Amino acid sequence: MKTIKLAALVVLLLGIIGLGIGGAFVGIGFMKNNQIATYLRAEEDHFGAFGRQIAKGDVVDNITQAQNAAQLLTKHRQSIAPTYNDLLGGKPYDPTKRN
Repeated sequence: MKTIKLAALVVLLLGIIGLGIGGAFVGIGFMKNNQIATYLRAEEDHFGAFGRQIAKGDVVDNITQAQNAAQLLTKHRQSIAPTYNDLLGGKPYDPTKRN
């Protein structure tokens, strides 16, 4: 009987620890989302927005909109070259050189 109580106590403690760890991960996720949204607002990115939204001052400021903007950029880039390496012509990117 004593081992059953001890086992139950261990399982209960592990459950509480698991809930604490889960809560920490959720908190980290919210913090990361807020950080990304702040960066996106600072950039004032309008990718994927329509004329009325831009006129209202709407900017890309959440993960879904950012993902849509990234997919739009990828689609546009792929219409020029199938891969980023092809876009660069097989040469390494040098940010110090201007075209």
